[in-house]
Amino acid sequence: MLERRTIKYFHDFAWLSEQQLVGVVTAHGRRLEAGAEEWVVLWDTSTGKILQTITHGSALDVLAAAPDGSRFAEAGVDKKVRIRDAATLAVQQEFRAHDGPITALAWHPTRAILATASTDLSIRLWDLATGRRLEELRGPTRPPHQLSFSPSGHLIGAASSGDSTRVWEPESLNDKPKPNVGDWEDVLAGLTPELVKQTGDGWRMDNGVLFSPAKRNAVLPLPVSLSETSYLMHMKLRQISAKNFFYLALPVANRMVGFVLDAKTPAGHSSGLSLVDGREWKDLPEAVHGKQVKDADQHDLEVAVSLNAPNATITILLDTEILYRWTGRTDALSQHEDWKNPFGSLALGNYSADWVVSALKVKRR
Repeated sequence: MLERRTIKYFHDFAWLSEQQLVGVVTAHGRRLEAGAEEWVVLWDTSTGKILQTITHGSALDVLAAAPDGSRFAEAGVDKKVRIRDAATLAVQQEFRAHDGPITALAWHPTRAILATASTDLSIRLWDLATGRRLEELRGPTRPPHQLSFSPSGHLIGAASSGDSTRVWEPESLNDKPKPNVGDWEDVLAGLTPELVKQTGDGWRMDNGVLFSPAKRNAVLPLPVSLSETSYLMHMKLRQISAKNFFYLALPVANRMVGFVLDAKTPAGHSSGLSLVDGREWKDLPEAVHGKQVKDADQHDLEVAVSLNAPNATITILLDTEILYRWTGRTDALSQHEDWKNPFGSLALGNYSADWVVSALKVKRR
């Protein structure tokens, strides 16, 4: 049993070694009651005795220890992260990490990188050696209460109450060299059947080919970030049987928009950007009417996104012929709330089974 003294509530704890445990607690009463205090506490686990305590001026909710146990991070409602020495509890480093209270922390298994999550619905990665923010991840619709790196350190997962658990492969954690501008990048080469099963909401990969599931609004995020850049994308696509539409989530500058191919409407099939100025594809003047994929043959689908701030041009080609073109302000673009995918990442979606993607590559321009 750990010594409690006047501790009333335990909020989080972490192992520093086999002999030491650190925790954040509330002592002397309920949080925010007169006389209550927020403590960081260090215990000797062989005896259960408290070795040291320090008092903090605001509520502390979460902490994470470095893999070697030499230091740890703690955070809470003041939106700041403090890196403390494990032996003395002294603050070594402090920085504001978010615009809302911090709800979860995770320490990278091999590198001096800390992940933070907040009520501002963002997850951020920090290089503790330089103090620089490496990357921001978006997607949760409720504050994440749990963060965890994979054993390799290349993936990070986040869980939120009442929301989907999400897994990312952040570019800042990828040790592979980034492709040069103008080089084609094979996107499917970055996927495995296991990763697709884990992140693809029913999509599956078999012999390097992707198959859509028999469910609606299933999204497979792809391991490529294309925000704030012009790019070309080329894929080989076919539909085994004619059912309903195929969907592409497209990053355009600092926005996301969907492209809908062969959606059924009361007036027939139509294709186009999903939402522009809040209007759906079928109601836009650029919409293309009539079914485009009429057989089970393989087709070439190409996307060209050209940025010219504050505008963009999006061109869609099917079998080398221009199918659709839109030019306008990027702030007019948005993605329907039914489609959930990481901000800035290209993603595949579907409204029915039997869509097959056998090749996909991108090139930044």
